[in-house]
Amino acid sequence: MKKFSFKLQRILDVREKLELEQKNKLAIAAAEYQQVLLKKDGTYVKVEKARTLAFENMKQNVIDIRHLQNLDLLKSQADLLAFSLAPEIEEKKQKMEAQKIRFNKAHKDKRAIEILKEQTFKKYKVLLDKEETDAMDEIAKNFSRSSPNSYQNNTF
Repeated sequence: MKKFSFKLQRILDVREKLELEQKNKLAIAAAEYQQVLLKKDGTYVKVEKARTLAFENMKQNVIDIRHLQNLDLLKSQADLLAFSLAPEIEEKKQKMEAQKIRFNKAHKDKRAIEILKEQTFKKYKVLLDKEETDAMDEIAKNFSRSSPNSYQNNTF
């Protein structure tokens, strides 16, 4: 029997390539989204460090009103930055979600062709097994036709 060949292999290859491209686009969109989130969160980390330093200075009675005013100014700047980044964050999130949807569709399309290939291969294996069984039956039938005479002559 001839070797297994899947007629839709080229389509599967194209779908795999499309899925990989979508995966890369999703990774880029996710990285951009994470970068904006880190930018926002980084300012709050700075505020938290300044607050921790201020509380340590308060314990040692080394803090004055200017430190507290700077802390309030830093907090308000962080809030303002977070507010100004909100539209960009939402835009990046929507872009990432759109890429996720495209990737999922590409993955499903590829998987559908893979399932067809698996089913076709199973049918091929069943047909191959049937041909093998038929060939073995034919050999056994031919052997049994010639065998009884030679078997009867060789009995003890």
